[in-house]
Parts: sequence; C-alpha cells; structure tokens
Amino acid sequence: GGGPAKVSKLPKEPPAPKVYDKDGQSEQAALNNRIKAWRMPDLCREVLEEGVCRKFNPINITTAMQVMTKAHKLSASDLEALEQIQRRAAEIAGDFPGRNVASFVYCLGKMSVRPVPLTMEYMLIRTTEVPEDFNAQAVSNFVYGLAILKISPGREVMSVLFPQAAATVDTYLPQNISTLFWALSKLPVLEVEESQLDALWQAMSRKVLSSVRAFSPQNIENLLSAMDQLSLRVDKQILEALQHEAMEKHRECKPQDLANIVHALNSLGVTWVDGFWATLRSHVLHTCDRFIPRDVSTLLRALAMAGERLDSEVIDALLAKTEDIARVLEPRDVSTILWAVATMARKDLLTARLFETLQRRAL
Repeated sequence: GGGPAKVSKLPKEPPAPKVYDKDGQSEQAALNNRIKAWRMPDLCREVLEEGVCRKFNPINITTAMQVMTKAHKLSASDLEALEQIQRRAAEIAGDFPGRNVASFVYCLGKMSVRPVPLTMEYMLIRTTEVPEDFNAQAVSNFVYGLAILKISPGREVMSVLFPQAAATVDTYLPQNISTLFWALSKLPVLEVEESQLDALWQAMSRKVLSSVRAFSPQNIENLLSAMDQLSLRVDKQILEALQHEAMEKHRECKPQDLANIVHALNSLGVTWVDGFWATLRSHVLHTCDRFIPRDVSTLLRALAMAGERLDSEVIDALLAKTEDIARVLEPRDVSTILWAVATMARKDLLTARLFETLQRRAL
C-alpha cells in the first residue's frame, strides 16, 4: 500500500535488527514455534521464572494466550503469568496489528479474565488506529471478547469498525455474522448511531440470504436472538429462509438451539412457515430427556407465547422433564415455568407434587 505509515500514540518496542538462525528462521518465529509446543506448566515457568515474555512481540503474545485458553482451569500461577503477558502487551500496544488486537481481546473473553489496568484501554485505542487490519473473523472475535468481558468499546471504536465490517461483508461466513450480531446484542452499552447499525445490518442481510444454506442451528439461534434484542429491521424473506434452514437441519439441533429458535421467533412476532413446528416438535419429543432447566423454561415460555399453537403432547413432555429436574431448577426458571403454565391457562397440567416442588424452589 502507498502513503506513509501511521504513527501510533501508544508505546512501541524500539526498532531492533532481526536475528536469524542458520536455517534462516527469525528469532521471533522460532520463539513462536516454541510457544505453540509448550503446555501450561512450561509456559508459566518460562514467563514467571525465565522472564521470556520480555522478548514477546504481539504475535508471540497472542500465541501464548491461545495456548492458555485451552487450559481446563487457570491456576494462581497461570493467572500471574497471564498478568505479566498482559503487561507486556501494554508496553508494545502500538506495535499490535488489528488481528492480534482482536485475538488478544477474544482470548481474555474466552478465559473470562479481566484485563489489567491500561491494557484494554490501549487495545481499544489501537483498534481506532488500524481498523483496516480487521478481517471478518477479527471483527466478530473482538466484539465477542468485549461482550463476554462486559466491556463497552465506546463510540469511537464502533464508528471505525462498522464501516470496516460493511466494506468487507462479502468475506463474512455465517459464523462471523451470527457471532458479531450476537455479541453486539450482549454489550453492556452499544454506542452507535441507529443509522449505522441499520446500514451494517442491511449490508449483512444480503450476505445472510446468499449463504443461508451454510448456517448451522447455533448460527440461526444466535442471529435470531440478536435480531430480537437489537430490534433490527428484518426482511420477511430472511426470517422464512432461516426457518426453512432450521427445519432442514432439525436433527442437528441441540435442545438449547430448539428452545431459543422458537423463543426468538415468537419474540419477533414471526408467523411460522408451514411445517416449521411439525418438524421441530418431533425432535423436541425425541431429545426432551436431554433438556437442561433453562431449555425447558425457555421452550415452555415460547409455547405459552405462541397462544393458539399450543401443543399438549410437547407441554406434557416438558413438564414431565421439569418434574425430573425440579431439584436443580434455578428460581428464574421456576418463575418462567409457572408464568408459562398460568399464561396457557393449563394449571391442570401441574401435578400437586410438582407444584409444591416448584414453590419450594422459588423461595
């Protein structure tokens, strides 16, 4: 590309000559290969005892964090090592390419680890400096990480990322689209002009229609939920296409997918396409024994909202499952189930024992 390189306002590593080994591999590339091969104990030892992260560049940092996301649980020493890695990231924030910024934020979200002071502030500033570095996966992963961490990026960040996403819409896969809009719907505050959100959605909606056959049930679930929560202006053709795709792939649907797809469609006030519920209900009945409390309460609420489309056989199966799992129900699920039964005006469906158990769990 032409033009002078942008000057970052953030701290950077002083320029240093590149060092190569006898095979022509750079010192940083060799270090990155070592990091990829490390297991967690090796990584922590190298960071805490050997101080290796002082040599880390942005790629080394995000590679190390990707290794850490694979740990089942982070120990106190793991967290200490991660803190040092974050501090190193703050020291060289001005060197971060956009994709490494996105990977850094995504990894913190995956680990549900709060950033150390200044690190996230620097990463948000860096985003505004290099938005053109953000490809489809980077944009969706970046916003996903922020959503999980419950951090609002602010108007300036959104004002550079939205045009970047709209300009590169043809490169977005279903996973990128559904993750991006799901994450936008989960941000504590979405500081963006309504017209910008609408423009991004209208650009993305054309991509949704052209690639709908590649949407997985989870992609469909996440996108429908985001449409509802963000109050997007959605074309009827898209809603019908997503329903047909859910029907086509109903055997791949997990209980959570089934419950949330039906709930989101009802929340959106959508008329089900012919055969939609007939197709999904058979899978609900087939997989009902695998439903967890939140799936049961979500689907019962959705069926209650469906009004005239009540399905006694499915409701009976869900309430039987409720009786099986009553002792592990959360108060929120109990209140949703009781609301659904009351809304359906079918209190006769509750056995005296189940009603008493639900009352106890609600307390």
